[in-house]
Amino acid sequence: MKKRQANDTIKGYFYQFNKTIYEILSQSNQTTKIIVEGIEDIDIKGENINNTIQCKYYSKQSYNHSVIKEAIIYMLKHFSNNKSSNLRYKIYANFKDGQSKLPSSIQLNFFKDNFLTYKEKGTIHKVYEELNLTDNDIEEFMKKIDIDINATDYDTLEANVIELLKKELNISDELVDLYFLKAGSIVKNIAIQETEDKRTITKKQFINLLMDINIILDKWYISKVNKEKYCSLIRKKYFSEHNISPYERFFIIECYENTPISTLKKIANVISNKWSKLSKRTPQPFCPYIIFSNLNENELVSLKQSLHNDHFKFIDGYDFRGAKFSVESITQEANYKNEIQIKILDIKEIDNVLKKINKTKEIYQFYINKKIYDNKNEHHVVIKIDELDDILNII
Repeated sequence: MKKRQANDTIKGYFYQFNKTIYEILSQSNQTTKIIVEGIEDIDIKGENINNTIQCKYYSKQSYNHSVIKEAIIYMLKHFSNNKSSNLRYKIYANFKDGQSKLPSSIQLNFFKDNFLTYKEKGTIHKVYEELNLTDNDIEEFMKKIDIDINATDYDTLEANVIELLKKELNISDELVDLYFLKAGSIVKNIAIQETEDKRTITKKQFINLLMDINIILDKWYISKVNKEKYCSLIRKKYFSEHNISPYERFFIIECYENTPISTLKKIANVISNKWSKLSKRTPQPFCPYIIFSNLNENELVSLKQSLHNDHFKFIDGYDFRGAKFSVESITQEANYKNEIQIKILDIKEIDNVLKKINKTKEIYQFYINKKIYDNKNEHHVVIKIDELDDILNII
C-alpha cells in the first residue's frame, strides 16, 4: 500500500512538472516570467498576464468539494491582503469522476458553505468572517478564481508537452523523449531552489537550457524510461556518426571505488575502436584521450600494465620512469607507424593539453555521482550514468 501511495505521489509531482513545462512553452511572449513554487505551484507574470495556478492530480479519487477547499481558502487569504491586485487564481485538478457535483454556475452561498467553511475539533470556522470579508469581497474573489476540475489526464498532458517540445525546438520524434526528460529535470531543479528569483524562468531561458549541449539528468527522471531506451537516446544524440571527423576527443569517466580492471579495459577498447583511425590511408589520423577519474595510483598502474600485457598501445605523457608530465609527448600524433590507440590522461593536466591542441576538440564526460570537470569553451557533453557498463551501451 505504501509503495502504491509513494508511486502516486511521485506521479503527482511529474504531473505538476509537466503542467509547468506546458505553461512555459505555451507563452507567446518569450520574456513572460514563470515562477515555480511561488504563491502557488505555478505563477505566471507578464505584460498582460498575472496568474497563480494550484495543480492537483487525483486520478484515482472522485471529486468532492472538500478536496479543493484548502487550496481555495489559501487563495482567499492571499486575496484578502491583495484585493487591488489583478492576480487571477486558478485551480487545475484531475479527478477520476464526480465532477458533476460542482455546479456550472456557482452561487455565493454555495461557495461560502462548501469552500470557505470547515469544522475542526467541533468548532465551525467561517474563513470569510475570520478575515473580515464582506459578501462583496467574496464575490470579487469569485470573479478572480477559475476552478477547473476536468484537467487533462496524465498521459494526454504528457503527449501535449511532447508535441510542444517538437514544435518549439524543431526536433525529431527520435530525440524528443530525451529533451522531454531534460525539460522535467530542469523544472525539478528550479523547484528546489531557495529564493523566488532562482525559481523564476522565462520561455527564452528555458529553451536555451534545453538546447544546451549538455544532457544532465538526475535519477528521478532517468527512471521515467528504462535504461536501454535512455542509453539509446543518448547514443542517437551524440554517438551515431558514421563518418567520424578527425577531432581530438576527450572521454572523462567517473569510476566508482574498486572498479574492476576488466571493466576499464573493456571501456578503453570500445572507445579506441570507435573513436580512432590510424590506417595509412587516413590523411589525418587520430585517437581519443581517456581520463579515468577516482582511480588511485595503484589501480591506474594496474590498468596500464594490463593494457600493456595485451599489446594495447597507449601513451600517458610520461616518457620514462620518474619523468615529469609532458604535454608535447601526449599530444603527439597517433598514426599507423606508432599505433597509439589511446592516450591516458590525468584530469589535472587536461586544461594544459587542451591549450596545446589547435584542432577541433570535443569533451564527453560520464558521471555517476557528480561532475568533476567544467569547460564552457569547448564542445562539452555531460552525461549521467548509473554504472560504467552504461557507457558501453551508449557509445
